[in-house]
Parts: sequence; C-alpha cells; structure tokens
Amino acid sequence: QDAQAQERYEFYKSKRWRSLRKLQLAEQPLCVICGAPARVVDHIERIAEGGDRYDQANLQSMCDRCHNKKRSEESRADNYKVPTMLIIGPPFAGKTSYTKEVAGVRDLVVDLDRIMEAISNGKESGHHTDRCLLPFALEARDAIIKRLTRRSDVGRAWLITTSATDEEVIQHKAKGGTVQLMMPTLTEIARRINASERASRPWEQTSWRQSVREWFRVRANSEIPQMRGMALMDLGKPEPESQPPTD
Repeated sequence: QDAQAQERYEFYKSKRWRSLRKLQLAEQPLCVICGAPARVVDHIERIAEGGDRYDQANLQSMCDRCHNKKRSEESRADNYKVPTMLIIGPPFAGKTSYTKEVAGVRDLVVDLDRIMEAISNGKESGHHTDRCLLPFALEARDAIIKRLTRRSDVGRAWLITTSATDEEVIQHKAKGGTVQLMMPTLTEIARRINASERASRPWEQTSWRQSVREWFRVRANSEIPQMRGMALMDLGKPEPESQPPTD
C-alpha cells in the first residue's frame, strides 16, 4: 500500500508529468464534457487498466466536477456483480474444506493452489510447484477476479487466499466483497500438520510449522483489528512439539 502510494506521488510530482500536464491544459483549456475551464488532466484509459501514462492521445482535460463524476462511475464499475467472499487463513486452516461445504453448484471457487496444480505437470502440490509458474497462476487468478466485475450467471464467488495483504482486503471490501477469517489456534494447526499426508516427513512438518508461525507473525502487525488480535493472542501460547507420523 505504502509503495503504491509513494509511486503515484512520485509520478504526479515528476517533471515529465508536470510538463505534459501543462501542455495538455494549454492545448485543451476547457473540459471535454461540459466546456467549463479545465483544472484536471485525466487518463482516458486508466493507468491501472494499462493506459499509457505519457501518451497525450490518452489524456483529456476536465473540470473537477466532471472528473469526480467519472471517477465515481469507474469505481462503481469495479464493484463485484455477484456476492464475493474472501476466505483468509494460514496453511492447514481448513479454507478449502470450508468452501467445499458451503459453495453451491453454480458458485465459482478461485484457489491459487488449484490453479498452480492445473498449469503444472500435476506431480506436486501447489505449494511446492516450481516458482516460475507463479506469475502465470497469479495472472490467471487476477483475470478471473476481474471478470467478477461484469455480469454473469455465477451464484456466488469464493476467493481462497493465504497471503492477502491488508490493502488487498480493503480493496476487496471496497468492491462490495465480504471476508471470512479462518484462524484455528496454532495448537490445532500443529495437530493437523502432524496428521497430514502433506507433512509425512519430520522436515516437512518443521517447514509447515515455520510457515504457519510466520503467517501469524505477519498478521500480528495487521491493520485489521480482528486479525491482529487473534494472531497476537495465539503467538503468546507455546506450541506442541512435532510428532512422528504413525502407521
């Protein structure tokens, strides 16, 4: 969030943009919508949608009123068109199992792990697939989520995630989405790791436990009160030791 805000600040304060803005207002001093004196230089195709920042053909002069109206309409267009829930939790929280129980036959389930498995050779789970595939999986996931801002016959959408940032949660809510936190205690997660086929070897148990504890450590600094409170509460408790797998 801070990095994006800083990048936007540096762009709009840059000498190149200020020069281009001055040129645009000089060549087109009136609002393209209502004809009032223009004060804002607007990107016709938004930067976030791939619009060129510095192509003057992608710029138009607007008054404050018309520009604010355009931004409001763009914001509404970005909203989800179906009920969409973001399911957040650490590994072994039960996110996938929960979704299987509650999702209907016309519902859409978006799970990055399953996308990773779908585009890999199928021999490894999503968590351990070659990281070179991750950019492709992320783009596929983001394209599906973007499609949710257009009308469809989908009943509901369920977005399963382990690593959503505070900014992503805020953006999701701003688009009309809801959030379900799946945060079992560290003790319960350790029990699930010990019993899981995904962690049949001691080193796998250790790796998963470290990943889970890191997840809680990061969320302990979350700006979302409920998430931060639950993480801090559980980090103060001792964890049970790893158990050898039983036959």
